[in-house]
Amino acid sequence: MSGPWAELIPQARLVNVCLVVEPDPAIDIHSQNEVVHRATLAVSDHLAAAVRDLPPPQRELFELPPAPGLPGVVYIQCVHSPQAMSHSEHTFCTGTYGMTRLTPPWLVHPNEILDGALSGPYRTMFATSWTVMNNPLLLELYRRHGQTLAFLGVIVFRTEWTTQHEKDLMAEQAAKLAKMLGAGGALVTWDAGGNEFIEVVHTVRACERLGIKTVFLTSEDSPEGGAPSLLKPLPEADAIVTTGFFNASLLDLGRMPPVDRVIGYGTRAAGSAEDATLLMRGNVDAKGTIPPPWRYDDHYGFNRLSSFAF
Repeated sequence: MSGPWAELIPQARLVNVCLVVEPDPAIDIHSQNEVVHRATLAVSDHLAAAVRDLPPPQRELFELPPAPGLPGVVYIQCVHSPQAMSHSEHTFCTGTYGMTRLTPPWLVHPNEILDGALSGPYRTMFATSWTVMNNPLLLELYRRHGQTLAFLGVIVFRTEWTTQHEKDLMAEQAAKLAKMLGAGGALVTWDAGGNEFIEVVHTVRACERLGIKTVFLTSEDSPEGGAPSLLKPLPEADAIVTTGFFNASLLDLGRMPPVDRVIGYGTRAAGSAEDATLLMRGNVDAKGTIPPPWRYDDHYGFNRLSSFAF
C-alpha cells in the first residue's frame, strides 16, 4: 500500500477498509466461513448505503445495442472454485451470485459483472469484487462494442475440476456456448495456477477447433524447480499475452520498510521467498520491516509490469 512497489497494486490508490473477523473457533469451519462471508457482505452493504444517494463524480453508459457487420467477441472469464480442494460447497471465495461450488459455465450479460455477479476474494488481491468489476479487459471490450467489435457476452467458467473428463467436458461446453453466440473471437483469462491451467488451455483449444480465434491472457510463473511457465503448451494456443511476472527473490527486493500506520492486525505471520516457497518466520510487528510478498499476480492487465528475456 506504500513504498516504491505500491504503484503495481491498483488498490493502493483507493480508500480501503480493513475488516478483521474473528469467528468462534469452537464452531465448525463451514460455519466460520459463513460468518466471515456474511460479515463482509454486511459491511459492503453499509458502505454502499453511505454513498447511494450521492451524485456520481462521473457517468459512463454501458449497453449492448445491435452491432451488425462487426466481428462477434466473447469474454471467457475463468474463476477458481475451492470446492474440490476444501471439500466444501460453501468455502469463502470468488462466487458467482454467491455460489462458489463447481458448476458448468455460466452465460451472463457484462452488466451483471459490473453489478457484482462475481464477488468475494480468492487468495490473491487480484480476484476480489473490486478487481473483477473494474477489470480493464471487460471495460475495454465494452467500450469497443459497436466501434470495432460486437461484444456478445461473458462466459463465467469455474475451474479446478477433479478429473480429466470433467475438465475436457467443461472446456467443450464453454466453446460450444461461444459458438452458439456467433463468436468469431474469444478472450480468455484465469485467476489461479497449477491444476486449473488444464481446463483453461483446453478451452482455448476447443474454441480454436471451432474456428473461434482466441487470445489467452496469463501471468507468468517461476521456472525454478523445473516447473514450466505453461504446464501444457498446445499448438492451438498461439496467441498469448503475458501480464507480467513478479518474484521477490529473483528481484532481490529486500525487506519492506516500516510504516507509520497499520490497518488491521498489529502483528502478522511474515515469510521470505526461497525457491518460490514461502517460509514462515513467526509473528512480527506489522509496523516494522517485513519481507515482501514472495510473488504477485495480475490476472487482468491492471499495470505495466513487463518481463524481459535475456
